[in-house]
Amino acid sequence: MFKPAISLTILNNINMTNKIAKKTIFLTLVTGLLLLLLFLPKPLLADAPSTSTEPTVPYDFRSDTFDILHTHIDADFSNFTTKNLIAHVRLDMIRKSAPAPLRIDLLKFTVDSLLLNGNRVMYTYDDSQIIVSSAYLAPVGDTFSVDVFYRGTPTQIPGDWGGFYWNTTYAFNIGVSFTENQHSFARCWIPCFDNFTERCTYSYAIQTDPSRRAVCGGMFVADSLLTPTGRISYWTLNTPIPSYLASVAVSDYAEVKSTLSGSLSPIPVSLFARSTDTTKLKNSFLHLPDALRIFENTFGPFKFPRIGYSVVPFSAGAMEHACNISYMQAAVDGTLSYESLMAHELSHNWFGNLVTCESASEMWLNEGWAKYCEYLFT
Repeated sequence: MFKPAISLTILNNINMTNKIAKKTIFLTLVTGLLLLLLFLPKPLLADAPSTSTEPTVPYDFRSDTFDILHTHIDADFSNFTTKNLIAHVRLDMIRKSAPAPLRIDLLKFTVDSLLLNGNRVMYTYDDSQIIVSSAYLAPVGDTFSVDVFYRGTPTQIPGDWGGFYWNTTYAFNIGVSFTENQHSFARCWIPCFDNFTERCTYSYAIQTDPSRRAVCGGMFVADSLLTPTGRISYWTLNTPIPSYLASVAVSDYAEVKSTLSGSLSPIPVSLFARSTDTTKLKNSFLHLPDALRIFENTFGPFKFPRIGYSVVPFSAGAMEHACNISYMQAAVDGTLSYESLMAHELSHNWFGNLVTCESASEMWLNEGWAKYCEYLFT
């Protein structure tokens, strides 16, 4: 009577052992391949024939000449009817080397004025770059500030993955474009050096109407209510990041707060969604603590001040903005069906955010390690 049951148990144990063995072999092979490619000498890689039709993006020498130390973003997203952004961004910079004009990326806005150390100076703007003559700039080794005042509708190219999305309920950026070269795409909403190598700290003062709130990368500082005209949300991020990882998401958000035990210290967690989605959000992120534990045990401490996700009506995955991951609404369904996506984006805090590729041709490293992390998590 018990033979079939005993046989079935043995068979199940064998099947489980085979699955574990196959998964172990797969993860070992993936790890070995990634490490081999990561440490393979560049000349060997350069000798390989390329079949890519993507144009080569020349090295951006601006970061050898100027260093952006801090970016402060003062932006008004109150007008959801016209979707017109009114903004003032200050770049605190240092000049590192010999004379060269200052070129600041900004895509298709109206630039009203530019101040250098508080004084108006001449500039040119071609809908792609603001150029300031080297004659106006500080000597080598000196710090200076550039204030850009601008307005317009942020760019979202039809058919592109990234850009700035703005509908009647949400406004948010996705910091990578797959149709533009270079792929980093912060220039669709802020003045910046739009490359993967320039890193700086950020602060935000984002105005919305009273019914909405702005969520940005970093730590929340305060809300200032301008009743009845609006609300200003202040955020700050003291960990330097590339411009494509800077972020904003605006909606009538509710916050789900918690704290996780990190290997160095407690880590605050902020999950933002509209109130109708918060219960599903909690259920879909049930294993977030497990993902953090696995990645810290494998790769070391989480180095950012906050774990943050903001739910947005994005239909093609998620974007790993530092401390404020833009996470597609369809993945917040109250089940665990998409938790590998949750883990994938969290892992970018080690691969992509903390350590960033130098150019778009190396983005596969960011994504390859994050894909590997999905398997570690599951």
